[in-house]
Amino acid sequence: MKKLNVLVSICLAALPAMAQQQLTGDQNVYEPFSDATATGGTSYAVGQSLALNSLTLPLSTLQTAANANDVGVGIQSWWAFTNNTTRSGSPSPGIVAGDLFYPGLASSGGGQKAQFHGNGVSALMNVTSKGTAAYEAGTVYYSFTLNLSDINSLPANQSQANIIAGFTKIQSYKSSIWAPTSVGAQLWIRSDGGTGFQLGLEGGAQNNAVAATPTYGSVSYQTGDTLFIVGAYDFSSTSASLWINPAIGGAEPAADVTDTGVGKLARVASFTLFGDNPNIGSAGLPIEGAIDDLRVGLTWASVTPVPEPTTAALGALGLFGFLTMRWRRNER
Repeated sequence: MKKLNVLVSICLAALPAMAQQQLTGDQNVYEPFSDATATGGTSYAVGQSLALNSLTLPLSTLQTAANANDVGVGIQSWWAFTNNTTRSGSPSPGIVAGDLFYPGLASSGGGQKAQFHGNGVSALMNVTSKGTAAYEAGTVYYSFTLNLSDINSLPANQSQANIIAGFTKIQSYKSSIWAPTSVGAQLWIRSDGGTGFQLGLEGGAQNNAVAATPTYGSVSYQTGDTLFIVGAYDFSSTSASLWINPAIGGAEPAADVTDTGVGKLARVASFTLFGDNPNIGSAGLPIEGAIDDLRVGLTWASVTPVPEPTTAALGALGLFGFLTMRWRRNER
């Protein structure tokens, strides 16, 4: 009996780790910020800028200032945008070591994440390929894990806030625009008046810079907390929704925060991780944090996938069943 208990414990302990290795769901884009050289992408090496890394394209074909309209096929890829005069030489989001796991959320791991920090440039990822129409109808979702490590610059009186992320209409292979003027489902951060912070949402604006009147949730969080964030932009109502730590694996719940935008976005063609660029409405506050397991999709399920048992995990379950049956026989 004691041996059986030991074997069962080993089998059950192995299940979460093994199940973590395989993804399920119908996500359109999944970005784990890990080495993609095996599939024709880039290495995402620790210390690299996030811009010019890609899930599928070699570095030589990615978007740069010099070849803004000459990118070849152009599948999802990261590139930088900023005001070239005021932001030259400033830090941009980069690749750092470590994963941001969230309980119950599928993750491929990879040991890396994307850090944003300081008064730096921003990084944009195409979510549509060259020759493919952008999202222009229905609801588009993004999700990622988020961990903030430094919010000391946020005024306790909540007079200033900062934008972290949102959907943008820019396609790097079609335009050489340096800063977006249309951003939907904008994620904002402000002080809670004490040592923590609150997250807010701005529906968005079309050709009107980034609107700075977000609607905030009332729950406070602390630096070091790993949060699971889901944002959505609804073209039909020109509104956005935000979920913070929603239940994973079920139907779409009621949003924690909703906000109606100023005008309708023309399209969603990219996702942006902002780096404190004042030209897009930010107060220029040098907060620091990181995101991981970024997804963009057209359904709630596509951006909230649960782990799926791998062959090894199923084998462990089979072993558990076999051992149980054998023990019962021996007990007779």
